[in-house]
Amino acid sequence: MIITTHSNINLLWGELIIEELSRLGISKICIAPGSRSTPLTIAAASNSNIRVYQHFDERGLGFLALGLAKTHGEMVAIITTSGTAVANLLPAVVEAQLSKVHLLVLSADRPIELIDCGANQAIKQTNMFANYVTDALNLPTASTEVEANYLLKSLDVIIAKGRRFCGPIHINAPFKEPFYPSDEQTDFSTYLSVVNDWLKCKSPFSQQSNTFTWQVDHQRPLNVANKQGIIIIGKQAGQSRESKLALQRWAKQQGWPVFCDCQSSVKDSSDNIHFYDQLLHVHTFKALFNQADVIFQFGGQLISKRLLQAINEYCGDYFLIDDHSQNQDPNHVSAHHIAMKNRQFLQHVDNQQGKSWVKPFTDCNEKMAQWLNDSQHQRPDFSELSVSQKLAELTPQGSCLFLGNSMPVRLFDMFAKVQGNPLEVHTNRGASGIDGLLATFTGMSLASHVPCTTLVIGDTSLLHDLNSLALLKYLDKPSIIVVFNNDGGAIFNLLPIPGSIELREQHYQLPHGLTFEYAAKMFAIDYQTVKSMADFEQHYDHALSKNKACILELNFPANETTDLVKNISHQLQNLAAL
Repeated sequence: MIITTHSNINLLWGELIIEELSRLGISKICIAPGSRSTPLTIAAASNSNIRVYQHFDERGLGFLALGLAKTHGEMVAIITTSGTAVANLLPAVVEAQLSKVHLLVLSADRPIELIDCGANQAIKQTNMFANYVTDALNLPTASTEVEANYLLKSLDVIIAKGRRFCGPIHINAPFKEPFYPSDEQTDFSTYLSVVNDWLKCKSPFSQQSNTFTWQVDHQRPLNVANKQGIIIIGKQAGQSRESKLALQRWAKQQGWPVFCDCQSSVKDSSDNIHFYDQLLHVHTFKALFNQADVIFQFGGQLISKRLLQAINEYCGDYFLIDDHSQNQDPNHVSAHHIAMKNRQFLQHVDNQQGKSWVKPFTDCNEKMAQWLNDSQHQRPDFSELSVSQKLAELTPQGSCLFLGNSMPVRLFDMFAKVQGNPLEVHTNRGASGIDGLLATFTGMSLASHVPCTTLVIGDTSLLHDLNSLALLKYLDKPSIIVVFNNDGGAIFNLLPIPGSIELREQHYQLPHGLTFEYAAKMFAIDYQTVKSMADFEQHYDHALSKNKACILELNFPANETTDLVKNISHQLQNLAAL
């Protein structure tokens, strides 16, 4: 029930804003401390329908909200005070925009008369996020001169637009002093009379339609009769596991091979071609790939550069199907970009039988699995590569696995075989930054209903997000942080950086010589150094029995992983056939 008496108009506006957001279905709000945002903070803290999360670091707070929204599936709001507090949210907003995640930034601001005049903590917050928000709403300064129905209707419209186009939005709310409650009270009943019906109910002020229909540019169903096709399943924000499994069942009926990016979360099917990335090193497999008459790719943001290159060189019909209109084709080769849900697209494909040709693909996949197994003696028993493969076995069925950028996600996508072990895989591959990964993982863990969660992260990424170690105290289920520490940015060893080894180390890899034992102690987090595969299995299993976070640090030589990947690539490229 809305309180009609308040110390000032700021507190009333704060309550109106938060109440309407709650009615619109926003149930989680992440808050950083600040004075100017007090009207919003007090309203959120006192609303029984809102779950509040706090963090002192706005950059980490943004990624915490991102992780919550990724798993929760609904819009999550962030409240910050004015100034650089808002600017610190930019990396998370960029990732949300490119990953199509619902975020709402609700920033407090100075009134316009305090901008560009030397006032403290006053910056230009309008258009702060430029092209990385779906829309922005710059509210007028809280005042009885602005009617309450305008405020509520404006919120309804922008929230509907954020949901319709699946991305972040920004609401900027200026407040004049005073912000805090006092003994003096004002009755705002007359001011609120224009929204009297809203005060008496629990529904949003207005209803905004979010439905819209995409039309297919085909007068007749797509003809796949007697055609050799390939199905690629990439990252699909908002698509259910069942809808992705339906694609696999349809491909099996057609007798077509399926390539699943690890971000698809359906790489566990026995019918998948697990090792397509490494197989594309082999000339005979590339030739087989190019014999396809048609490729249907569902979702975008593929991890494998070799697959992207193969698509770029492919000369047949290539359809990219995604339920958003944003371009997901970095090669710019798709003549058919169709914005549709998976099942809806399949309804536009005729029900005639394609040509079954899956067997040569599955034969190659089995030979690659055998080759990797037979050549295993050439590689260390305990390495980033072997641990990535082992995680596919150790991670409990149905649990969440968050893969950090740079090497962790690439190793898992290239070498891990998750057959028979359904995992919910998450990444921050919209902008593929290495910042905010721990905070995103924490938000994902908090919102997920799975029994346990695992993060695989590099040392440089963890150094970027040390402040977010403070967030791990919120976790009350097994949450395991596996740190691959190779003393800097080992990924740069795979790039053709010119010059000396010293140049590569000093300006790219930046070796630091640090471990995370004392950081874990500082934040009272369980910690173990892992020195062997048997050690890893034991500590990982033990961490699964604890309802809290645990850090497992695995230290590897700086060049070992990239040397292993290069060596495997070299051997495969020199094979006439598997």
